[in-house]
Amino acid sequence: MSKCFLLCIFTAALALGQGGQPGLGSTPYPGGVTFSVWAPNATAVTVEGDFNNWSQTANPLVPDGTGNWSADVPGAAVGQTYSYVMTSPGFATQIRRDPYCRLVTGSNYPPTSPTGNSIIYDVNAYQWQSPPFTAPPANLLMIYEMQIATYNGSAGIQGTFQSAIARLGEIKSLGFNAVEIMPVNENEPPSSIGYEPTDQFAVANDTYGGPDNFKALVDACHAAGLAVILDIVHNHWGPWNLTTYQFDGWYTTEYPGGIYFYDEADDTSPWGPRPNYSSTNVAQYIYDSLTMWQQEYRIDGFRWDSVGCIYNTCGSSGTALPDGLTLLQNANAQTVSQNAAFINIAEDLTGNAATTQPTAQGGAGFLSQWNGNFVSNMRTQLTQTSDSSVNMDAIASAISPAFNQSYLQSVNYTESHNEVSGGKRLTLLIDPSDPTGWLSLKKSTLGAGILFTSPGILMIYQGQEFVEYQPLEVALPLQWTLVNQFAGIRKLWTDLAAARADAAGHTRNLTGDSVKIYQLDNTNKFIAYLRYDSQTPGVSVVVANFTGSTRTGVTLGLPASGTWVTRFNSDSTIYSSTFSGSGSTSVSANGGPYANMPYSGSLTIGPYSLMILSYQ
Repeated sequence: MSKCFLLCIFTAALALGQGGQPGLGSTPYPGGVTFSVWAPNATAVTVEGDFNNWSQTANPLVPDGTGNWSADVPGAAVGQTYSYVMTSPGFATQIRRDPYCRLVTGSNYPPTSPTGNSIIYDVNAYQWQSPPFTAPPANLLMIYEMQIATYNGSAGIQGTFQSAIARLGEIKSLGFNAVEIMPVNENEPPSSIGYEPTDQFAVANDTYGGPDNFKALVDACHAAGLAVILDIVHNHWGPWNLTTYQFDGWYTTEYPGGIYFYDEADDTSPWGPRPNYSSTNVAQYIYDSLTMWQQEYRIDGFRWDSVGCIYNTCGSSGTALPDGLTLLQNANAQTVSQNAAFINIAEDLTGNAATTQPTAQGGAGFLSQWNGNFVSNMRTQLTQTSDSSVNMDAIASAISPAFNQSYLQSVNYTESHNEVSGGKRLTLLIDPSDPTGWLSLKKSTLGAGILFTSPGILMIYQGQEFVEYQPLEVALPLQWTLVNQFAGIRKLWTDLAAARADAAGHTRNLTGDSVKIYQLDNTNKFIAYLRYDSQTPGVSVVVANFTGSTRTGVTLGLPASGTWVTRFNSDSTIYSSTFSGSGSTSVSANGGPYANMPYSGSLTIGPYSLMILSYQ
């Protein structure tokens, strides 16, 4: 395309009064701002704001024939507020925030109609301090899920991006290399944990600190060696204070949401109105938001909320939305094309293996998905009130790869915001009368041991490492005083992370691509499995005791003769003075074949304990 041709297009647009800057939203230029908005049913669109004393007639926008309207407004400047005024025949005039704005003013909850205004923002103003960052490969990922309002708040004061920065060292020293940040969009109501986004491009300002402070958090994470995975919500928007609802005024009885949403049959998800994935413009709006997070905020990955309500009206019980599946496929392809190391994770608790199948095979193309099989089985067995009720086959099922025989397609966890939002902290479920007592500490750390030694990507929820037992509520910040009280338990988590990362050079196989469960005793509640990599020599042996009694003289099958050294023992007294310190420091494989292994030895293991052994 010649420069002359482009210049002719640009000149023609100016002659018509259309804006001179490309793209939708408000784009500053020297001396003014271009405003551009999609309003296909409007017959007139103007922009009101600080720059024209909120006149609804001073600055009309010009249509381009495709549903977009734009105009340059000389004198408009960064920091000024504005809204669009749209008139559609037969419908009420609508005053709406800009769907593409990065920053909005505060709003009242619950509003009877969308409130608040957009703020002109310079997307290039922030000066990055850290160099471009590349996320770790998937097999090395250890993810720490963080909720900004509660991560580092105080009584009556919500946490912010800046307060989170102040405690990033806690995550780095724990040995983790990625944070998954729960949604940071503008969101209603104020007490929400983030899953009712009102504006897909705007970062929460009054509550969290706005876009520049979020960039500062990402910057600080990268400087600390932490990848940033952002939780995004496109299975529904709102439902409160939703500027895109009946955006340009037009709607029908069958199509109550207007231009951004499905017809009535597909409109309502379990949580709010569902965007219309069949609309080219709506799909592009979502794609553009992904590009914004990648390019303007340097995000390293996405965790998509409830994708089962994107490719389907309501998970496995609904009807298919083929255009929702196409949206996911295109989004995953787009993000990886911009960054080959980009991490795309789905929350799809329906157990649908197609979610992590390649798009060429008809799948959605996600790298990995939350493994509901792991969390459900582990929590169910760890909270049994009697040892005899524990089902070791369920533990074995949790450890095994869940999707398409690929361990990397599983994100494993024993807690996430889903569980703790309902007040179901694991330690509290184990022993409601004493969530920080011996039983809770022993069983929860046994679960941690299984998590860190299972194949797949691992994730923990904030506070697990220091025995946080409060539910997730915006008014309840993490109890950081517990860090000192349970310094030993935190060290246990740190030691597990170090073993996973092979910090001492003995356990590199814990990030390998294979697992073999070879000893499963449902009578004595014992399990042993090998962790190894199909392309690398060596193996780690993991053993776990799911009873409350120390077991001695356990015959353990082993893959090689000689001495197997214990590299980690969750029953060590360095973790808690209440632990017994039981467990073999090493095992001599001088016995004959056992449990399909060529050699065997005698093992002692403590109550509700896990041990990691490797060859000397």
